[in-house]
Amino acid sequence: MRKTIIFHASAVIIAVLMLLILPLYCLIAAADDISDKIIEFADENLENRVRDVIDKPEGNLYLDDVINIRALHFDRYHPDHRLNSFEGIENLKNLEELVFAGYDIDDLSPLAELNNLKSLDFGGWEPTFIEDLSPLGELLSLEKLNIGANITSDISSVGNLVNLKELRLWRSIPEGDISFMSNLKSLSILNIADNRIKDISALSALTNLVELNLGVNQIEDISALEKLIRLEILVLGGSQEGVISTGNKIKDISPIKNLTNLSLLTLDDNSVADITPLVENPGFGEGDKIDLRYNYLDLTPGSEDMNNINTLINRGVEVIYEPQK
Repeated sequence: MRKTIIFHASAVIIAVLMLLILPLYCLIAAADDISDKIIEFADENLENRVRDVIDKPEGNLYLDDVINIRALHFDRYHPDHRLNSFEGIENLKNLEELVFAGYDIDDLSPLAELNNLKSLDFGGWEPTFIEDLSPLGELLSLEKLNIGANITSDISSVGNLVNLKELRLWRSIPEGDISFMSNLKSLSILNIADNRIKDISALSALTNLVELNLGVNQIEDISALEKLIRLEILVLGGSQEGVISTGNKIKDISPIKNLTNLSLLTLDDNSVADITPLVENPGFGEGDKIDLRYNYLDLTPGSEDMNNINTLINRGVEVIYEPQK
């Protein structure tokens, strides 16, 4: 009987030791795997940029060489930074920020494995043609996404990124359809300028927005903005730094009277003929700025429009109103 008890006790001790040793063994094995695993990149420019970041110009690249890379930036205008493949970037498991041009890229699937990616920026003035954006829908950790001038037929995968706080899609929304945005309720900054957008009803639920750029579209109805009371910057115009382009087609600006946190409002190049809602907005005051150029306001001395402009100016608002159409 005593031998049986001793046998059972020994078995228990061995089992406990195994439980303690096994995780340690697994960690050691994993560490060895990281240090021994050679990684390769299909694109020479991608590999060279990685080598620059880790300061390893020659020799094999191992997983533990790149595992701690947090940011990777490519200059849009540098010929040695143009990429044609992302194959191999999936090994940068801790990458949090990626900026690239994308002019020669057509496959984003390696990015789908970057589970820690928080900021992604690609595109620019020169149009890109990345047709399949579906891998972006896997990047659930993304907080910032900037896509510039990308020609595609489907951008709906962006609607899966519910943790986004900043989203910029300049000339990148096919047919101006923004219905996919209705669930992006964490957004605080949204720039969707120059996309031929007509219907903005999907924005009505994005009540955390602080900055919204809807300039250079085809919008007539802005009633969806009525409840976005946290807005501080609202761009609905068409001009930028003195260069006039086509704004929107807005006539009725009554929803703006409820947006009392606004400090910057651009309405230039629209069809506004009555700015009474701006005067009715008690939030406009010292240090705020409103651009009303290129509308249908009557600037005759003593006119209702001119009186409203002077009321705003007397409150301390900087009002830009000349010329009109």
